[in-house]
Amino acid sequence: MKIMDKASPRLLSYQHVQPGFEVVLDGYTITPGFGRGIWNLWWNVQLSDDPMQWDKEIRALNTMQRESGILSRNKRYVRIHMAEWCRNNDAFPTSLDILCAEIGNEKITTPWKLGCEGRGLREALGIHSNPDDRLEQRVYLFNSYQLAFRSWIGQNEPESLMEAKILGYLGEMTREKLALVDLLRSHLIPTLASTGSLREIYKEHSERVFAEPLIQCMSCDKEIETVRGQSYPECSCCERFYVDSLLLVYSFNKPHELYNRMFRFHQECLLAYMFALNAWLIDERPTLITDILEPQFVKKHLAEQVPKQVKRLLGARTQMKEWLAGCLLKTLKGNRSWASHNQLVVEYPEASTWLSFIRE
Repeated sequence: MKIMDKASPRLLSYQHVQPGFEVVLDGYTITPGFGRGIWNLWWNVQLSDDPMQWDKEIRALNTMQRESGILSRNKRYVRIHMAEWCRNNDAFPTSLDILCAEIGNEKITTPWKLGCEGRGLREALGIHSNPDDRLEQRVYLFNSYQLAFRSWIGQNEPESLMEAKILGYLGEMTREKLALVDLLRSHLIPTLASTGSLREIYKEHSERVFAEPLIQCMSCDKEIETVRGQSYPECSCCERFYVDSLLLVYSFNKPHELYNRMFRFHQECLLAYMFALNAWLIDERPTLITDILEPQFVKKHLAEQVPKQVKRLLGARTQMKEWLAGCLLKTLKGNRSWASHNQLVVEYPEASTWLSFIRE
């Protein structure tokens, strides 16, 4: 991780920062502009910088923060990492394991980009400045696809959420689908792939379904050259959505059907992790997503893995971990809750009961 000197953007001393915000100094001044000034850590939950507009759950979590004493820089970085989280990020749902591990360790474990909704605060502080981290994230993503493709070709039972997603998107094997998967496998090589090549494959195979980008993240595909000469997109989420959309075009004929399928995967994963976090916070046996509905992706053996993984990563309870885990639970509950779709996290409020127990 890059260490910033006094002349670089850095965090203001914690005792001068209000809960729910971070303040970045430019040298020794608070200067408005990108990478500087005051940052809202709840932007990816409620689209308002005005604390008066924040709900009582956020206010209660801010009270917990105030009562937790002085936060070290490592703990502040964990909270900042959480503030940029978005379910559309290419690392989802592994991004939730990363955040749980960081809460458990009370420090950053993997300085990957987990979304763009934090308005670039971590990048402004230099945490995302190492090209090796960018390459590591891309290698992980592409390798995850390669493993999942092999599982689908072998018609194996999914052993991971990624494998469950690929099976749920592709469905039964056909010659047409297998040819597409072989094409993608030849392109998803981290040191050789380019966003442009994935974009061209996407255009070639998806024209019969839709002409416009399915997800807004696909518009963020401007490639940036790194010091290693490797080409990366401005927003890594677009590569994931190019691939996922391609996997769906031979099973669904209308844009809304494709989007709903993606949305369902996100919702099932979110609900499974929310139940796991909630169980850890209230110290009770976790409810499995399979206990309350018939999942399309997170089948019973996968649903059983999530709470075990979350409990292992979070470790023994401390006051600091409780606050950070509560912030993550609220983030999962509220992230993109303004979308005009029925959401499982809204239909099942029992997945976040801990938030109703805390007081302002």
